Amino acid sequence: MKRAFIIPTWEGHFDKNITFLESCIEYDVKVPVKIVVSNESERISLRSMVEKINYYENLNLEIIEIEKVISKFKPEINLSDIENLKLIHQRVPTIFHPKHPYQAIKKIYALRYFDYDQAMLLDSECAFVKPTDADELFDEYFNNPQIFYTPHKNLHPNLRMFTDASQQCLRWTDVGLVKDMWVFENLYWMVDKKIFNDMLNDIESNLGVDIYTEFITNSGEIFDMITYYSYIHINNEKYNYQFIDFYSTIKKYLGDSFNNYFSSKANRLGGALEFMFENVNKDNYEDIFNFINDYKIRFCRPDFCDLILYKSAVKNSPYLNMILASEKSTELINFLKR
Repeated sequence: MKRAFIIPTWEGHFDKNITFLESCIEYDVKVPVKIVVSNESERISLRSMVEKINYYENLNLEIIEIEKVISKFKPEINLSDIENLKLIHQRVPTIFHPKHPYQAIKKIYALRYFDYDQAMLLDSECAFVKPTDADELFDEYFNNPQIFYTPHKNLHPNLRMFTDASQQCLRWTDVGLVKDMWVFENLYWMVDKKIFNDMLNDIESNLGVDIYTEFITNSGEIFDMITYYSYIHINNEKYNYQFIDFYSTIKKYLGDSFNNYFSSKANRLGGALEFMFENVNKDNYEDIFNFINDYKIRFCRPDFCDLILYKSAVKNSPYLNMILASEKSTELINFLKR
């Protein structure tokens, strides 16, 4: 079974990539790491930084620029074409970062390019915070694959535009219930290469254009993993994934304290599970901790939360072994180690 961590990145995040690689060495995480950068200059720069890491030779690491990745499937592509993708936001409305459409293409082609059976797609801000058996990590997920979602009616209304845009890729199907589901709750972006290829083949054969063209001409901002999760849901008789309503599930754990816990999540531009530790306090901590362990949650953002309680959960749960810490990953890792 071929497995990999896949990380699309750019020079502004190289310090975070180094933090991730150092955590793989420190906690003996043995999975090949595939990093996609923006150009040859970035590849040389990151490689130089990697070679300064203690025991970097223990890493199974590949760094490649996005032009080589895309040109495998579109030989006519060149770097200037790819750089122009950063301007998509001038045509496509976005409420997040202007480079998101460009990043989505980077991710979709990285997932298409590399040779693996199962992969974990990661943002640059991720890092391990305790010893981790990587094979156990993958086995645990793919033996019982789960995708959390929250009904759109319980979240910020602007999030629906991303569901609508991704499902434009699947417009030959009857998406039904998926239209009402925010499926981007999982930060645990596990990808089955066979399913991923099924999705790309179906999109390209049914729309008559390649995925690159679809992404740059779609009228909305497409999120790669929303498209992937939606495709699985539509074809779930074939793939047999478990889709779990986070809103209803966490409500059962929290009981009377649910409304206070969930109130701010309805107004935040992001998933509810993604910011699960927001509004966690001493009164509801045990309920959240039980949910983490029952559903084997591996990581969530430490934003907008009581870091003392977050640290307690990371220390005591057998499952919370990764962080996704936005712009403060190094400081948070040092805090967790104290």
